[in-house]
Amino acid sequence: MKRKLISFVSELLITALLLGGIYGANYLLPQKGIMAQTITVQAAGGATSLTSGSEGSQTENSTDTGMESLSDNQTSDNQAREKELQALVDNYSNGLLTTTVSLDSQNWRQKFADKFTDQVISTDTSYTSPDISVQISHNSYDTNKLDKTQGGNHEKYGTNISYVLADIYVSGC
Repeated sequence: MKRKLISFVSELLITALLLGGIYGANYLLPQKGIMAQTITVQAAGGATSLTSGSEGSQTENSTDTGMESLSDNQTSDNQAREKELQALVDNYSNGLLTTTVSLDSQNWRQKFADKFTDQVISTDTSYTSPDISVQISHNSYDTNKLDKTQGGNHEKYGTNISYVLADIYVSGC
């Protein structure tokens, strides 16, 4: 009886040490590699912030474009904003490939006005408000092909494919 108790306690202690070592190595010690960064861009307000994960520093640049109609002034503001964001992305790429920054000059709130409502309307398959619109649809498609892989284990599912589609619109303001 005494041996069983000692064996049980020693196995429990070894397990605790093993789990503690895994936790310490994976979560407590600093990891090597690319420095974590978060870039947050608010296109309508014009505020840009870059947060470096290890330093906690933050750089903010701000321009106020407002919700005016598209004009030559706003087009030049968008071009200046694209250059500013491209420089920000290129400066913090850490040698990785980057994409070209391209801002949309259209006002999405006007372009998709039929998708938004003045008040919040929520049903079991949709949600609309002044800033966001979500419609969920459940569909199925008959492929006319029976999956006979893995020794026929998938035949029980038949030839129909069911899927859920979420149609999401965000106004950006």
